Amino acid sequence: MANSRDRSVLRQLLDVVVSRHLSGNTHATLNAAFAELAMPEIPKERGSLRERIECSYAQVCDNDLPHVAQRILARVSLTPATRNGIQDLLWAESSPAEIHTRKDPS
Repeated sequence: MANSRDRSVLRQLLDVVVSRHLSGNTHATLNAAFAELAMPEIPKERGSLRERIECSYAQVCDNDLPHVAQRILARVSLTPATRNGIQDLLWAESSPAEIHTRKDPS
């Protein structure tokens, strides 16, 4: 299972992606965009778009971050470096298959 350091790195990486991806929405479309990423909806009355995005993302608990990350990977166009960074962090949390070293036949 991931420790708090692992999730804090994932949270920092996703923070930039979430902000950039959701900032193109309007107040009318933002809650649907939150739902698409499995993030909590925030009422229009709660402030500006930026404030609503920050509030929703802050409510995503650490245990739900991998789910949000998976949805981002499936729905958001990312740079290869960002995509690989997210995938590496998710992979590190899973139970990867053990890789055996090659033995010398002699």
